[in-house]
Amino acid sequence: MSANREIELKATIRPEQLDKVKDLAAIRKRAVGRARSRKLVTVYYDTPDYDLRQQGLSLRVRKIGRAYVQCVKQTHKRLGGIPVRMEWEGPVPSQDPAVSVIEDKKLRRLIRRAGTARLQPVFRTDFQRNSRSLKFEDGSTASLDLDIGEIIAGDVSEPICEFELELHSGAPERLFELASEIRQAVPFRLAAMSKASRGYALLTQDELKPQKYVKLSLTKDDTVEQVLTELVQHSLDHLQMNETVTLATDDPEGVRQMRIALRRLRASLRLFKSTLPKDQYGWIAAEAKWLMTELSAARAWDVFADEFLGGKLINSLGVFWQL
Repeated sequence: MSANREIELKATIRPEQLDKVKDLAAIRKRAVGRARSRKLVTVYYDTPDYDLRQQGLSLRVRKIGRAYVQCVKQTHKRLGGIPVRMEWEGPVPSQDPAVSVIEDKKLRRLIRRAGTARLQPVFRTDFQRNSRSLKFEDGSTASLDLDIGEIIAGDVSEPICEFELELHSGAPERLFELASEIRQAVPFRLAAMSKASRGYALLTQDELKPQKYVKLSLTKDDTVEQVLTELVQHSLDHLQMNETVTLATDDPEGVRQMRIALRRLRASLRLFKSTLPKDQYGWIAAEAKWLMTELSAARAWDVFADEFLGGKLINSLGVFWQL
C-alpha cells in the first residue's frame, strides 16, 4: 500500500442538479478520455470502542467490480476549508481488512495497537459513481466524481448526493477555480464532513453541537505568510464546522460561533492588509462583511428571544400576574 496526499473538494448538491454538473462547459473543456460509471460498495472497519476513529484514522475496504481495494486515511491538515489527508491504498484479496499489507510501519503499529482481531464492520456506503478525468491549462490534473447512493449503519441510513474534485497533480487552487465556475451554473454547498465522518455520526447518533474557537498555536519562528495562513485557515474551519451545525439543528449558538469566526477572519485580514494584493483583500473582506450582515438578523432575534421573551419579559409578566 503506497502513501499519497489526498487533496479534494467535496460538495453536497440536490439530486436534480447532480447530472447537470458533468455537462457544464467548465467540465467538458477540461475533460480527458471517456466518462466512467461504477457501483461502489465500501465497508468501514473499527473496534467496538472506535479506537481508529479516536486516532483520526478510517479503514475501509471497497469492492470495485470483482476487485477489493483497502484504504486507510488520516487527516493531515486543512487547506482553504478543504481537508488534506494522507491516504494509503492497495489491493487486498477479499472484503476483510489486511493490516499486514500496509507498508507504513507507524500506521500499521497504530492499527495493531487498537487490536487487529477486534476490527469489525461498523457501517458501509453503497453508491453509484460517475467519474471524469480533468486536465487544466497549466498541466494540473484532477478528477470529478459524482456520487449518489446511501450510507448505511445498522437499521438507519442517510442519502449520499455529492460531487468531489480531487487533485492528482499540480496546483490546489485549480480546484477552487473550477468549483467557482461550477457554482455560477449549479448551486451546491461545500461539505465539511467526509463519508467516513457522516457514517460514524449516523452510527453513534452523535448530536451535532456548536464548536467554539480553539486557541491557535503559533511560534516566534513562524513567517508572516505562515501566521496569516494559519489564522485564516483556523477561522475558515471554525466557520465551516458551525455552518454545518446551523443548517442541521435549531441551536442558535451555531450562528453566534459563525459570527465569531467571521470577526476573527476580518481582524486577521485587517492586521495583514498591507501584505495582501489589494483586489484579493477587497473581495474576501467584502464577502465576509456580507455574510456577517446576513447572520446579524438571526443573531438579533436570538438575543431578543433569550433576553426578552425567555427572560426579562417573562419575569415581568410574572410580577404583573402576582399583582
